[in-house]
Amino acid sequence: MTPYEQRLRVAAVIRNERRDLLCVRHFNRGRPFWTLPGGELEATETPEAAILREVAEETGWRIHLDGILGIAALRTNRWDRPKVELFFRALPLARDAGEPHSADVVESRFFTLAELPASFRPREALTLLEVASTVPYLDLTMEEQIGEP
Repeated sequence: MTPYEQRLRVAAVIRNERRDLLCVRHFNRGRPFWTLPGGELEATETPEAAILREVAEETGWRIHLDGILGIAALRTNRWDRPKVELFFRALPLARDAGEPHSADVVESRFFTLAELPASFRPREALTLLEVASTVPYLDLTMEEQIGEP
């Protein structure tokens, strides 16, 4: 019997000075769709480090994290293991020169909410745009308890 595994993911709600939303275009099972930048954590990564890395890889943007907008349980079909996703609110700082480094992302761009593509998913994430406040993100790593290998 294999132990139950929950996948932790991170996503960023990044809005520019005009309040446009940064989205990335992915291909999944041969179909394109638009979504928020983000992904799964690597083995020893904190959620904060993961979202900074994912946004840089997928969009080329460096961002400033403003806190957590929400947490969601996501299931794409009834056979998938559920995923828990942390949604960070962030501000774009600067776009690095060169192209994003993610093979999964075809393009990234800012959209007004009125022009957001019909293929954007999960649509439910748009409710986070109405949240006026964030919950601070704290990295509570206690180095003295982790120890050196």
